[in-house]
Amino acid sequence: IILVSSLFIVGAQSIAVGLFPTPIDKFVHAGFFSVLTLLLWCSLGMRREVLVLIIASSIAVLDEWHQRYLPGRLPDIMDLGVDVLAILLMLIFLEAFKKKLK
Repeated sequence: IILVSSLFIVGAQSIAVGLFPTPIDKFVHAGFFSVLTLLLWCSLGMRREVLVLIIASSIAVLDEWHQRYLPGRLPDIMDLGVDVLAILLMLIFLEAFKKKLK
């Protein structure tokens, strides 16, 4: 909850405009959504990957939609693509990790 709240609260501040230049911003997006995916997966008992995908992807879409209404910020389809790719790659990694544990 804190992680997602910070995304929307900090992201709405004027300091967020241009905080991370391209292409560094893509790495920040990937890192954020990788961590979010890990936390969701753990909170759901290390299963329910489809639900994790739906929740994390929905947050990514809401983040880009939210930016549409902020001065100096614009939604970016590339950011959304990086977010979803990071979510998918983290889920693949977590599934492989889970299989190693068995």
